[in-house]
Amino acid sequence: MSRSQNLMEPLRYVTAPYQDFAPRPPSRPVEWIEPAVASRAGPGPGPVDLIGLTLDHSPVAGSLRAAATALHEAPHLAYALPLILEDTMTLMAAEFANVQIVDPRDGSLVLVAQSGFGPGFLEDFAVVRDDHSVCGQAAGSGAQAVVADVRAEPALEPHWGTFRAAGVRAVQSTPLVDEQGKLIGMISTHSPWPREPSERDLQVMRLYSHFAGEAFARLLPRSLPT
Repeated sequence: MSRSQNLMEPLRYVTAPYQDFAPRPPSRPVEWIEPAVASRAGPGPGPVDLIGLTLDHSPVAGSLRAAATALHEAPHLAYALPLILEDTMTLMAAEFANVQIVDPRDGSLVLVAQSGFGPGFLEDFAVVRDDHSVCGQAAGSGAQAVVADVRAEPALEPHWGTFRAAGVRAVQSTPLVDEQGKLIGMISTHSPWPREPSERDLQVMRLYSHFAGEAFARLLPRSLPT
């Protein structure tokens, strides 16, 4: 299974309902986004996340700025999805990742991009409609969900076989929301051993999800390239 693979047919299917809406104009350049977001109340990362991580000079902050710039310049969703996979795997030091988009017709999560998984995982998680998964729990709560060891979580029992076959032990899922706080997608990363991410790592992921959510909201209404 190739790295950073886009699942183009599901992507065409799930983006179709969004194309009745006018595309959003590109947001301001990234260097102007940070202070504006830091002072804004509402959904998404809070001022502590933004000020603490975007205004320092750490390597992580530099990586976030570069990733946000690339997403800001993405011309369409099929271009942005591999960037999101690579960025999240790097930021979370994860071996596997996948991206889902909410189907607005029924609220299900549709798998549209992945890295590292085989056919069994892709079939099992092609469409998620319940909370018997980490991404489903995150969608239901509207908040980041973390499971340090999937084998120790009874609610995930329906997927234990799939996780075992895929070599997955730990999962984190972070929602993507638009400016109104509406869920539009999900980013999940996976590790082959039990692992509890640090609060710093989770904070970085929440901040990155702001930029990814902004890209989703801008690009979802646009037609895919032919």
